Amino acid sequence: MKKLNIFLLLILLSTIFFSGCSSKKVHMKAIKPAIVDALTNKRIVSVAKFKGDKNNLSSTVETKLSSLSIKNKKYFTVPNRSELNKIIKEQKLQSSDLYNSKKAVKIGNLVGAQATIVGTVNSSGKNSSYYEIRQRCVSRYKNGKCARIQKYRVKCDTTTAGITANLNIVDVQTGSSLYAQTITKNYNADSCKDGYLVYSNRKIPSSAQALSAMSIQIAEEFVSLLAPSYVYFSVELIEDIDSVDVSSKQEDSFENALKYIENNRLSRAEEIFDRLNGQLNESSYEVAYNLGLVKQSLGKYEEAKSLFVLSDRIIGEPNKLIDSAILNINKLLLQKEAALNQLKE
Repeated sequence: MKKLNIFLLLILLSTIFFSGCSSKKVHMKAIKPAIVDALTNKRIVSVAKFKGDKNNLSSTVETKLSSLSIKNKKYFTVPNRSELNKIIKEQKLQSSDLYNSKKAVKIGNLVGAQATIVGTVNSSGKNSSYYEIRQRCVSRYKNGKCARIQKYRVKCDTTTAGITANLNIVDVQTGSSLYAQTITKNYNADSCKDGYLVYSNRKIPSSAQALSAMSIQIAEEFVSLLAPSYVYFSVELIEDIDSVDVSSKQEDSFENALKYIENNRLSRAEEIFDRLNGQLNESSYEVAYNLGLVKQSLGKYEEAKSLFVLSDRIIGEPNKLIDSAILNINKLLLQKEAALNQLKE
C-alpha cells in the first residue's frame, strides 16, 4: 500500500510539472505564395488524359485544380477535359503529342486554355502471400508453465505498389514547357509485420487501393505547388508582466486578454492589450509583444511589426521570442506581397 501511494504521488507530481511547463499560444493563419509561379498569369488550365494513366491521376489533378479556392474565389478555370480529349481524338493525336509546340498551341487554342498539363504515368502493383510457422501454448501446468506447445501456420498477405508521374505544364501560346516535375511514390505492406492482427477483419490495402491513394497524393502534391496557399502555426505568448510595476487591475486585464486569446476572441484581446499598452506608456515589452502577436493573427502585419520592434527596443537585449517574431513578420510580409501579386487578375 505504501509503494502504491508513492507511485500515485509521483504520477500527480509529474502531471503538475508537465502542466506547469505548457505555455499559452496564439494560433496564426498566413498566406504564402505559390512555390511554382508558372501559372500566375495563366489561370485557364486544361488537363489532358495522361499516357499510361490507369489510376485516374489526370482526372484527380483536374478535380484538384477546379476545386482550389483562395479567399473564397476559384483560382483556376479548368475547361472540360472530355472536350479536350474529344478534340485530341478528332485531330488524331496522342497525349504525348502535346509536347510538340505547334500541336500544343493548336489544341490549347481550341479549348480556350492558356496552359495544358500533360503527362505520362508508370505504375505497377503486386498482391501476394506466404505462410509463417508460429507456436502457442495449448496446455499449462498448475504453476502456469507451459506443458505442451503447438505449432501452426499463419497466412501473411503482402502488397507492393509503385507509381511515377512525369507531369509537364505547356504554354499553349508558345508550346514551351512552363514547369515539369517527376513524382514517385512507393508502398509496401505485410500483414504479419505491419501491426495488422492476423485473426482480425482488418486487411492490408490491395495494390489497386494503394495505387489509387498514391495517385491522390501525387495530385495534391503537384497542385499545391501551383497556387498561393494558407499555412497554420502557433506562436508562444508571454504569460506574465515582470519588467514594470503594474496594478492588480492591470494584471487582471493582462490575464483576461490571455484568456480571450484561448477562447479565440482575438479582437477583444487586442482591445485590452491596446489599452494596457497606452496605460503603461509603451513601457512593457510583454504587452507590446503579445499585442503584436494578436495583430499578426488578425492579419495586421505592419502594426504587428511596429509592436515587435517596440518590444525589442524596450527589452534592450536579445530575446528568443521577440527575435523570432521580428524575423517571422518580415518573412510573412514578403510572402503576403508575393501572394497578393499572384492573386491579381
